[in-house]
Amino acid sequence: MDLEKLKSDLMASGQLAEFMEIAGATTGLFNCSTQAVLTEGAYGNLYRRQMVVKEKGAQVEGHQHNYDHVTYLIRGKVLMTVWKEGADGKKHPGTSREEIFQAPSAITIRKNNFHKFTALTDDAILECVYAIRDSKTGEFSESFDGSLHPYT
Repeated sequence: MDLEKLKSDLMASGQLAEFMEIAGATTGLFNCSTQAVLTEGAYGNLYRRQMVVKEKGAQVEGHQHNYDHVTYLIRGKVLMTVWKEGADGKKHPGTSREEIFQAPSAITIRKNNFHKFTALTDDAILECVYAIRDSKTGEFSESFDGSLHPYT
C-alpha cells in the first residue's frame, strides 16, 4: 500500500484526522507523535506538522531533530521536558529541564535535544514548523524533495 498517496488523498479530502481517529492510529503516517496529525506538509519554503493532544496527561513522545525549529502552541497548556542522551540511549545527568507553556506560545526546539510535550489541558494543539532542507546536503531549499530525513 502506498501510504504517501493515502495520506495525500486523505489530506486533500480533509479526512486525515477523522481517518486516524477511526482507525485508532497511534503513530501518524510519518510523524514523531502518538497524537492525531491535523495537517502536515510543505508550504512554500516551510514544512509544518499540526497535532492535537486530545486529553490532559497525554504526550507527544520524546524525540529529537537534526536542526533547530519552532513549535507553536496554538491552544491549551503543555509541559515541555528537554534532555540530552548519550549514544547508549541513557539520559545525561543534569541535562533535564521542564517548562510550562500556555497558548499562544512560540517554543524554540534546539537540535539534538530530546524533548516531549505533556498536555496540561484537553485538546491542546501544537504546530511544529521547520525550514525546508535538501535531504542530501541539509542546506536550506526552496522546494521540498519529499524526504523527512532532515527533520528527524
